[in-house]
Amino acid sequence: MSSALLQSVVARRTNYNLTNKSPISQEKIQEIVKTIVKNSPTSFNVQSLRAIVVTPENHQKLWSKAAELAKAEDSPYTSKLELFSKAYGTVLFFDHLPTVEGLKKNVPDLFHSEVPLWAANSNGYAQISTWAAFHEEGLGASLQHYHPYIINASKEIGNAFPEGWTLRAQLVFGEPTKEPLPKTFLEEDTVLIY
Repeated sequence: MSSALLQSVVARRTNYNLTNKSPISQEKIQEIVKTIVKNSPTSFNVQSLRAIVVTPENHQKLWSKAAELAKAEDSPYTSKLELFSKAYGTVLFFDHLPTVEGLKKNVPDLFHSEVPLWAANSNGYAQISTWAAFHEEGLGASLQHYHPYIINASKEIGNAFPEGWTLRAQLVFGEPTKEPLPKTFLEEDTVLIY
């Protein structure tokens, strides 16, 4: 494989074995996220991506509160949420809903139902790009989707999200203590050539 990008994509793996340490500075983490959000492609260049880099202190508060909320309702996810609180930080990925809705005014009616999907595609690009960039810097990570717990926990610790920002994913990261498990693959062809 010749491309550095392809090598990063292949090497990036879900890793739950994370510490509350980072091999790079908080400033470097913020720079990576800002660069990726700014340069990620969006349909018609509407730039609907948003992100919050949750710093170590707030990361621990956020995930501990999420675990507490899950435990109160006897959720099977409590231990997983507690595990995430032990990592170094989180990147929260959002779509800016007013921007997404505004795009509908500029495309033919035929495409209105597609606009949220276009935003999701752009958001996914930013998530995977950030994950691969973090991997290149020595950070392990896992992509999560515990929206109800994170939204409510954020409000309870006094960090409600900005108006119009719709949460799409949480990238939990930290210094890995173990190599991630190898990825398994389907036996069937998942790409067809016509």
